[in-house]
Amino acid sequence: MISMEAKHEIIPKHERGVRINDLANEYGRNPSAISTIIKQKEAIKKLQPSKGEIPREIEKERKTLRERHPEKLSTGRASALFDDRCLTFFRNILKRRQKQTSLDRYLVKVSRSESQESEAKKARRLSDD
Repeated sequence: MISMEAKHEIIPKHERGVRINDLANEYGRNPSAISTIIKQKEAIKKLQPSKGEIPREIEKERKTLRERHPEKLSTGRASALFDDRCLTFFRNILKRRQKQTSLDRYLVKVSRSESQESEAKKARRLSDD
């Protein structure tokens, strides 16, 4: 899966004349995936890239991995494995700190009603103790 941030980078590059095959090599994806992004560019432009999708430290490590191991990114496996490992470490950090905030709160914007429900549940748990 290509992040929204990457899609927002791909579209202007293509509009400046960068070929689809070159973009596919740069992002370690198939040319058909890049073509799909180009076809959906109007819908993608309307959406803002999500900054809370992955914490900044993880994104910085992903970029380092892309720079150091470009040959592995051609298959796309290294990036996916690294993302999985980063998310696993992140979950473990949250567990160790005994945070009551779930990983989903960092990755997905919680709607206001869901947030209010979770706070009501926390209040009930505290009153039960």
